[in-house]
Amino acid sequence: MYKRIPVNLLSVLEHWFQLGVTCIKSFNTVSDFFELACGIRQGGVQGPYLFALYIDSVVDKSIIAWNRLLRQGRMCERFSIC
Repeated sequence: MYKRIPVNLLSVLEHWFQLGVTCIKSFNTVSDFFELACGIRQGGVQGPYLFALYIDSVVDKSIIAWNRLLRQGRMCERFSIC
C-alpha cells in the first residue's frame, strides 16, 4: 500500500487489534471470553476508514494490472476491446 501511513501508527493499530478478546451474549447467558483471531471489532469507529484504505489499495492494484495487460495487448485478445 502506498498511502504513506506512518509506521508508528501502523504499529499501534497492529498492537491494538492483537489485544482483541470478546464474548457472546445470548439471551441472559454470557460465554467465556476468547481471543479474536482476525477482523476488527464490530461497531468500531476505525472500521470504515480501514476498509476504505484497503479497498483503495485493491482498486489501485487492479488499475495497475489492467493497464499492464492493455499495454501488452492481452486485453484486446481476451475481450475484443481494441
